[in-house]
Amino acid sequence: MSGTQSGTRQRRSGNHVLLLDENLCSLDIAVTLRQLRGWSIELHSDHFEPGADDVSVVTLCGERGWALVTCDDMRYAPETRAAIVRHRVRIFKLTIGRETHGVMMASMLVIAQDKIIDLLRKNRTAFCAHILRNGTVQIRTRFEDDKGFTDSQRRTFRKYGTFDGS
Repeated sequence: MSGTQSGTRQRRSGNHVLLLDENLCSLDIAVTLRQLRGWSIELHSDHFEPGADDVSVVTLCGERGWALVTCDDMRYAPETRAAIVRHRVRIFKLTIGRETHGVMMASMLVIAQDKIIDLLRKNRTAFCAHILRNGTVQIRTRFEDDKGFTDSQRRTFRKYGTFDGS
């Protein structure tokens, strides 16, 4: 089900592709998530060696039009932030504690699936959203400020979530 060539076909049919970052790269999580319609799941380990830098991961997601699911705060590193903006990557960060295990992370994503898909459908520019334990999804960072948008464009983007900015 996972494979680079199938990703293009699935995107055209309305499916969204999510790459699970290295810290979530578990077959247990992937098997659960792959059973749900509306998205396709890719694993970091299928595309990168362990320890791959965040810029490379973000770049691949941007080039393929994939969203990234992670537990990292990668949006603060200047090189990574620039890659996120340049490639319009949409990031979902799971907010977890040290005791959180794979089953709980998978359940967070299952509960949040409709909200994730809705955000992906409405937003074509880069953002970072947090997924809370109860499945709540909140956009924490919109990167439109990095592109020099006017205040009017930012208000439109926040209200409708579909401003492309290109």
